[in-house]
Amino acid sequence: MKLIGEVLQGKRERLGMTLSELEERTHIQRETLMAIERNQFEKLNQPAYAIGFIRKYAQAVNLDGAHLIEKHQEELPETNQFVSKALHQLATTDQSLAYQQRDNETKQVAIVIAGLMVVSAGLWAVLSLVL
Repeated sequence: MKLIGEVLQGKRERLGMTLSELEERTHIQRETLMAIERNQFEKLNQPAYAIGFIRKYAQAVNLDGAHLIEKHQEELPETNQFVSKALHQLATTDQSLAYQQRDNETKQVAIVIAGLMVVSAGLWAVLSLVL
């Protein structure tokens, strides 16, 4: 079985894409792309980002990054095993994550704004009577 870097590099080369073109497309530094192609994840400035880099690289060369990562899990740095599993669970979950705004914060902001408006109106009234 080919290593993850070999799979990505092979696909890039079959597409006729240079490292410079891939760098421009993914916004990943050339050195990082080369480390990925050599499976040298420990040489990355932040090995914890390896999965994100792999996904981005895979997307740029029309591969399924999640499937690729799943098949090559043992090649990734140990620190990423937990993160990778969590990301995989999030990616395969049918439930959508929704941002929930707290009502208390909205009410507090509204009260502060209303208070400032009342104080401003009072000051305006006092100043208009004095002048």
